[in-house]
Amino acid sequence: MNRHDQNGRVIYTQFKTGFRAEPGKPVLIGDILDISCPPGLKDKVVRIRVFSEGIKRPVKLSAVQIVDIITSEIGDAAINHMGNTNILLVPSKQQKENRLFAYIRLILAMILLFLGSALAIMYFHADVNMKEVHRLISRLINGDRAASPLLFSIPYSLGIGIGIGVFFNVFSGKDKKSRPGPLELELHQSKRELHDYLIDMEEQNKS
Repeated sequence: MNRHDQNGRVIYTQFKTGFRAEPGKPVLIGDILDISCPPGLKDKVVRIRVFSEGIKRPVKLSAVQIVDIITSEIGDAAINHMGNTNILLVPSKQQKENRLFAYIRLILAMILLFLGSALAIMYFHADVNMKEVHRLISRLINGDRAASPLLFSIPYSLGIGIGIGVFFNVFSGKDKKSRPGPLELELHQSKRELHDYLIDMEEQNKS
């Protein structure tokens, strides 16, 4: 999207991601846009107020609205907008969640996930009679019918945990940013879909 200017003033804009507006604090162009233009003009553009009194609920802004806001303040300019054509401004939470409640909720979630995954694994092993399978493999390896399958079962059990950790990239440490695991990618995709959904809902509410 671009708007031409006879005076040679060219502005390139792109919406930032992850911005959250503080309640009651003015939202400026510089808060929501990455801007490239001559330094003198940029200093003026970044100070333009989009919402003088801040926002109290999610608000959708389009690139067309941004162009109108900028040109109403500085006059005609060649504005070239790149990337997404819409942004959803979300107010940050005024009250922080109680730390104790957050920890309790985290512990309960971990317990539920652990019990659910443990039951799923046990049900699977019961269905396929894994104990007998391990006993048979041990018998084939050492030829002893009375041999305990523990020497095979213990490494197998440890391998399940290590395999899950490798799959979800638990052991990567600081390298997670360059090599995200399936969980990080799924969370990122979920955030994008939620963002798109909220923008669509804002458009429906206005129509």
